[in-house]
Amino acid sequence: MSERILVADIGGTNARFAIADAATCAIGEAQNFRAEDFETIADAARAYLEATGERPEAACFAVAGPVGGPDANDEIAFTNSHWKFRPVEIRAALNLKRFLPVNDFYALASSICRLPADYFIPVKAGPGDPTAPTLVIGPGTGLGQALIIPFGDRRRVVST
Repeated sequence: MSERILVADIGGTNARFAIADAATCAIGEAQNFRAEDFETIADAARAYLEATGERPEAACFAVAGPVGGPDANDEIAFTNSHWKFRPVEIRAALNLKRFLPVNDFYALASSICRLPADYFIPVKAGPGDPTAPTLVIGPGTGLGQALIIPFGDRRRVVST
């Protein structure tokens, strides 16, 4: 059995949790929790884990707000929510071996880089420029954005 990972999309209004299979990247059915119903992110995550009976050893949370460097003591505060946390606190509260917080639009832009070309619907027909940067933007409780910058045969995602 492959590793099961707690994944979350956490915005200013809602927190969506699911379990992903590490081998296939398949994501199970998500459950939605309102941010205002929980004092902390860890409380909302525990509610999900208790409801599902899952006990993952790793988690990745895509959060609506700036995510600093890799220091586990850096506080991450949401742009439009009362929630804030330190990664080391989430690891301890959820008994995780590994925990990775990322900006929500960083996660979205990273996923777009892995989708096949026929997945997209053109907004305006015409030739594209594969060397041009791509802006990923979308509304939520706030307005999120990330930039995809091509570097030869690779791409780099930059949170804004």
